[in-house]
Amino acid sequence: MKHFNYALSMVRNFKKSNPLLNSYIGRKITQYLVYIIHIYDVKKREKIKEQYIGTPNVLEIPVEDGLLLCPPEAFESSQAAVLDAERIFLQYRDQDSSELVNTKTYLQEIPLNGSLGQDSPLMILALDPGVIGVVSKYLDTLP
Repeated sequence: MKHFNYALSMVRNFKKSNPLLNSYIGRKITQYLVYIIHIYDVKKREKIKEQYIGTPNVLEIPVEDGLLLCPPEAFESSQAAVLDAERIFLQYRDQDSSELVNTKTYLQEIPLNGSLGQDSPLMILALDPGVIGVVSKYLDTLP
């Protein structure tokens, strides 16, 4: 707590004594810099979005539905992801029932601790360029 109070006092002193934040021109300069950084970030995301949307996709999420049901082989990594999801579900189901928090059998939160590594089949599907392209086109932004 001592270190937190010290850090808080340093921030307060910086705000009080900093001419950049205490003058009209200083605030405008700071505001302009934040705006430039934001514009740069938006442009970078737009460029990446165009890259994903530009990939040829036969699949498209209907705007009125907001949901897309894909055939099993729609994405290369989908089969491995389904098998991994089934493995995680069965592992969770086989746990001791006293550990289950929710009593609603149709609505269970399954912890994914240790299941979502960098080379996990679920993560590979989520980061598949085809999936990101379809979602980016629907949302009109990079997810």
